[in-house]
Amino acid sequence: MRLTMESDFINTIVWILLILLPEALGQQWSFSFPQSIQALKGSCVEIPCSYTRPRTLRPPKVTWYLEGRKDYYTVFDSHDRGEALDTYRSRTKLVLNTINSCTLHISNVRSDDEGSYIPEVDNRDAYDLNGATVRITVIDTPSTINLQGPAVMMEGIPVAIRCSVEHTCGSDPPTLRWNKRQYLPRTEQQHVSEGRWEAISEITYSPTYEDDETEIQCSATYPNGQTSHKAAPLNIIYPPKNITVLIRQKEIQEEDDVTLSCFSKSKLEINGYQWFKGVEKIRLSDIDQEITVRNVSWLTEPYSCSALNSQGMGESALTLIPVQYAPKEVLIVKYEREDGGVVLKCNFSSSRPNVTQFTWLRNDVPIINQTAANITLENVKENAGEYRCIAHNKVGNSSSDEQVAIQFKGTTSIDLPAVLGSTAAVIGLVLIILIIYCCISTRKKKSHTDTIFGTIPVPSMAEAPPTKMADHVYDTLTEGKYHATTDSQSSTSPLNVSSRKSKAPREGDEDSHYYAADDKAQEEPEDINYAAIRFDQSNEASREDGRTEHTVYAILKN
Repeated sequence: MRLTMESDFINTIVWILLILLPEALGQQWSFSFPQSIQALKGSCVEIPCSYTRPRTLRPPKVTWYLEGRKDYYTVFDSHDRGEALDTYRSRTKLVLNTINSCTLHISNVRSDDEGSYIPEVDNRDAYDLNGATVRITVIDTPSTINLQGPAVMMEGIPVAIRCSVEHTCGSDPPTLRWNKRQYLPRTEQQHVSEGRWEAISEITYSPTYEDDETEIQCSATYPNGQTSHKAAPLNIIYPPKNITVLIRQKEIQEEDDVTLSCFSKSKLEINGYQWFKGVEKIRLSDIDQEITVRNVSWLTEPYSCSALNSQGMGESALTLIPVQYAPKEVLIVKYEREDGGVVLKCNFSSSRPNVTQFTWLRNDVPIINQTAANITLENVKENAGEYRCIAHNKVGNSSSDEQVAIQFKGTTSIDLPAVLGSTAAVIGLVLIILIIYCCISTRKKKSHTDTIFGTIPVPSMAEAPPTKMADHVYDTLTEGKYHATTDSQSSTSPLNVSSRKSKAPREGDEDSHYYAADDKAQEEPEDINYAAIRFDQSNEASREDGRTEHTVYAILKN
């Protein structure tokens, strides 16, 4: 019995020791943190730290110190925040991300934050245990972004592109963004080493030929607002694109020969071409880049082509050859009106280029001022007849195949514009004739009967006796030159004395004057058409009997 009791006691002690041994072994003091770490200026940094301590029910007191030249300065105290330096008090905190964590977070890193830091738990610091410190180095530029993806991409085949960057602030990593906003990124963060993390963003990109030789870019934005970028060119291969049929001639008419060329956009070498005709795409035997279509017509079918490279084949759209031709299938459509009139419309099936004008003919005589597609005919007899239309364009013209007969039994119409025009023309002609006649009459009158104007002082009856009025002899002067003389003078004046007198001179009258035609009437007339012949009688007898000087006026005929 006694042996049994002792055996039970020993077993109990062993079991107690087995239970308490692991805890006893784990109660030793220890610290774990990196020896050095980088911090981005203006951003944040986290110094990873963990510890072990003897079992206790008291919460741990965690303190961090900055090693100075002569002393240690408190930068964080979990029990008394006021113990920390003013420059750290609002910028430091404890990151409790694991059990027994003593990780220190410093925000808005400054240049003077650089130095050696020492953690302490319950008045037991790491330096005292093993002389360890962690060195913070402040940097001005962030780490380089790493951009990973295939060097060559094929159109339509999705690929994964990854953007990553290392940092030292695990609780506040940088934000990663792409320039391809249409793709939803997958983000994560991985722990790289003590005090270093990696922010990761990945997209699944679908390559297109439009993106070839463009850039894909990833940017990182840090808590301080600072950004960094990394870009890489996209190398995308694809089948031929933008395939078009090029027509070399600018103006093509019927029966011309036309050269067609197949052009495409391709990064890779074109291995071959194929040509097709018509909407049904009948395959032709031609495999060259150019073909010649001979003797084209306005009914020529469309053509298309395809180009082939190592990535596939691309095909063009149907291309019509722009053959220019005169209007086709011209015909007249007749519309009856309620008032008995008729509207004729000149139709055509096709025209290239567009129709510019129309010509209407009645009984094969063109109708003036009718160039529109429609013509309206009133119910009058004059509008009856055979009608035909001609459609014109830049290339030529085409006439309607059949004439349309129009029968009207209405009243005869009066073409008011024509009547007014004719009347105006007649009036204008009459006015012109009258003007010409007046001009001719005026010129003749001036030429043959120009009047010489002068003043004839005629004595009144009181001043001179009636017998004195016959002192001067007047007669009609005919063609020729004229001369004057007196009885008392010899015939030396320009006028010769004529043997003809109207009256015999009175006795006692002096200087009786005679007028006669020049004996040399056959001589050509002088240029002077107007003359005034004045005679001065200055003798006393003439003044006494009241006679005054007189001027002779005559009509001179050329």
